[in-house]
Amino acid sequence: IDTLGLGGAEISLLGICSRFKNAEPVFLVLDRKSEDLHVEYTSKGLTIHYVSLDETVAPNRLAMVLDRVRELSPDLIHSTLVHSDQISRGLALDLKIPVVNSLINNTYCWRRYRLENWSVRIKLFSIQLWDLLTANRVRLFVSNSEAVNDSYSKAVMVPPDRIRTIYRGRAAHPFDAVPEQAIIDFRALRTLS
Repeated sequence: IDTLGLGGAEISLLGICSRFKNAEPVFLVLDRKSEDLHVEYTSKGLTIHYVSLDETVAPNRLAMVLDRVRELSPDLIHSTLVHSDQISRGLALDLKIPVVNSLINNTYCWRRYRLENWSVRIKLFSIQLWDLLTANRVRLFVSNSEAVNDSYSKAVMVPPDRIRTIYRGRAAHPFDAVPEQAIIDFRALRTLS
């Protein structure tokens, strides 16, 4: 994973992986800039290793991670977020370990392209092209929604049967007690936009 910051993917992974009974997830974190969830992960018994890539020159990044992955000798590599996805696909060339990538948002939807300036559109398109060219190195994609499945499958030409949905690993009980009026107000706001 890229970081252990307070993002949606990081919180979902904490919720999902802390419930594993027949597998031992080990996290290889690529950037120490944000360690907000470190204590939460370790208190759930999850193992974390850091590889600080923030100061490392790009060609050396893959070599650093490759050495660490060889030390850990995993049965599977599951990456989450764009930098770790890029590195995991590089690892797939060197190792005989299956790679799984997470899909967490509609990165390449037309609306995002439309809202960005030209320089960001060019960067986004270059990442989409890279994604398209390297998707065959990934054994399976795991998405957090059917909408993301459809969008990604079309944008990167990944067959839908290579994408599985696992909904966010967060507990639903905080949302059980939402007052009816709050739901009505929220729906009214959505129709205004």
